Amino acid sequence: MKLLSLLKFYSILITSVFLISCGGSSSSEATAPVPPNTKPIAIISPAGNQTINVGDIINFKGDSSSDADGNTPLTYQWIFSGAATSIQSSTSENPGDITFSETGTVTISLVVTDSLGLASNQTSLNVEVSSVNNNQAPVGSISHDNGDGSTGTTTDITITEGTNIVFDSAITDPENDVISYAWNFEGATPAASSSAGNISVNYANKGSYTVTLVATDVNGNSSTFPSSPLNVTVTATAPILPAFKSLPLLTPNIVNGVAKYTLDVEENVNVTIDTPNGSWTTPMMRYNSLPLQPVIAAKRGDKIEVTVNNRLTSNEETTVHWHGFKIPGIEDGGPDFPIAANTSRTYSFTMNQAAAPIWFHPHAHGTTATQVYKGLAGAFILTDSITETLENNNQLPTGIHDVALLVQDRQFSDDPNNTGIRNLIYSNTGASGMLGDTILVNGVEMPALEVNTSQYRFRIFNGSNARTYDFALDNNDTFYVVSTDGGLLNKPVAVNHIILAAGERAEIVVDFSNAYRQNIKLISKAFSAGGGMGGGGGATLANGDPFDVMRFDVTTQTPDPVTLYTSLPANADINSRLTAAMSDTTRTFVMSMSGMGGGGMQFLINNKVFDINRIDETVPSGATEIWEISNTSQIAHPFHAHAIQWQILDRGTSGSTLTPASGIDLGWKDTVLVQPNETVRFIGKFDPVINSGKYMYHCHILEHEDNGMMGTFEVLP
Repeated sequence: MKLLSLLKFYSILITSVFLISCGGSSSSEATAPVPPNTKPIAIISPAGNQTINVGDIINFKGDSSSDADGNTPLTYQWIFSGAATSIQSSTSENPGDITFSETGTVTISLVVTDSLGLASNQTSLNVEVSSVNNNQAPVGSISHDNGDGSTGTTTDITITEGTNIVFDSAITDPENDVISYAWNFEGATPAASSSAGNISVNYANKGSYTVTLVATDVNGNSSTFPSSPLNVTVTATAPILPAFKSLPLLTPNIVNGVAKYTLDVEENVNVTIDTPNGSWTTPMMRYNSLPLQPVIAAKRGDKIEVTVNNRLTSNEETTVHWHGFKIPGIEDGGPDFPIAANTSRTYSFTMNQAAAPIWFHPHAHGTTATQVYKGLAGAFILTDSITETLENNNQLPTGIHDVALLVQDRQFSDDPNNTGIRNLIYSNTGASGMLGDTILVNGVEMPALEVNTSQYRFRIFNGSNARTYDFALDNNDTFYVVSTDGGLLNKPVAVNHIILAAGERAEIVVDFSNAYRQNIKLISKAFSAGGGMGGGGGATLANGDPFDVMRFDVTTQTPDPVTLYTSLPANADINSRLTAAMSDTTRTFVMSMSGMGGGGMQFLINNKVFDINRIDETVPSGATEIWEISNTSQIAHPFHAHAIQWQILDRGTSGSTLTPASGIDLGWKDTVLVQPNETVRFIGKFDPVINSGKYMYHCHILEHEDNGMMGTFEVLP
């Protein structure tokens, strides 16, 4: 009744009426202010800190708590933290009998809240729990074997479904009393055991679980291990994938200081294609009848000779173009010097450039696309004193932690009669170039590479005819780009994805140190490819579609010695930055596509189709030039220029202010992806000693190149 009267009192509307002499009247209304609500008071009974023995019971009550404003009923939140008790929390007014089962300190806290939602200050007290008759509780720790037979691990663990884990205890009693054990395994079989200090359990289902052990002596003194539960994360079992294959390294014959190699160009080589759904054989072109594309390794300053024997029985010409190399035009391997069937050609050059992930592939006009698609390509790993110093100082991953990845897409025929043979399917009809629906990494579809808890350096070569990839990790982790086409970046660039068009390369460093027992995928993310034009071969995987590329299985723990470099030596020539003011001239190149009538789609640069007998540009000896590339077509084009490495100055929407290069774009490039309606300017310096003769510039979508999106420039001696 008293509460009702108060509410009525504070809701009275006081109205004052004033008579106005002119005959009018006015009124004003006001509501009396409501007094502020005061906090309730939390009271724990019995009050004050207490000292008891293990196994004792205290009956706690909160019914003496009150609220001065009468805003009841109150709600209660009890917390029991510290040494083990029979409950850890309660919302009852009187939680009742609490058993204290472990020596140590237990903190009891209570907060009460009134009916209007206002909480009291926290009231707390401590209970010191002692052993009986000064008898001490067991001490020690628990450990586990990670599921791999190892011993002594005490940290949280991540495992896969179906893994057996052996848990062990190293527990003693100060008085040498007999100890009993009570394990609690969430999500495991068996879930609990009190019979032994060690036990093997199985985790059948994915999820997050905890493990605790209560050790109790004969006097009832107990301890819980660990003090905070050990966490077990169980992940789904990863599907079995084909094993990763490393590209074979060619061994040179050293004669008078020259490293001599032989490349026999062969076709109808039976190649095994491993996939998650089995393996088959595909007749392909190969160098030296190798099952995979080869790797050549060299150091800056090395003299190289490569003899190429054209053994293509189809009577095709071929070449070997040294993509990204700074060499004379006559050794460049362009279409102007083809190697006829059943003839040979020896390329001879000196490696006069910084360490870089460069590569080689055919470049005979009209058959570049088909020969690369059928399997002719190789990686070239160039090192120098800078990379060797970084590797020796553990500032770059090396050895088994340095892995080449040649990524290509292909399309294979069905095998309805189970012959074990599937042929390549190729078509040059699509405006976007040949797109396959099977992604191969070093010749394997979706391989699994076992790695350890270290940093790895992956040299990624996009050897596809036309496909662009947006590489990322499926957990969206950050990785570092340390090199672009032409060599190391001065500073590693942290990213969570990198776009590589056909012909582009990059070196990335991925850190697996915190990923033990995890399975991490390298993927290609979805992106807008523009144009809406499909690829050849009727592929179901369009350019820009998302897909998995490969998987990294982190199977072994090992210390990681690498601390990634933060900058290159100041005197490294790869650090030199060219500016627009250094340019002698600017050349303009417009990539375009026209019409589907009559002669079909045309692929043009500066409105011209390639003519092998025409020189389109002439470059003076030693010139420094800006090349401005614009794309007026509906799809992106990777523009590749032979002879030297370039630096991007700026890029942006054609006709607008261009944005200066930053991040990865500060690296040296020989292939640059130019988006629709985009303009990119890059600058390069031609070496007056090395660069002379004819070279090519072209779109590196190989079907575009073969169909005319290419030109010739000559560097004067």
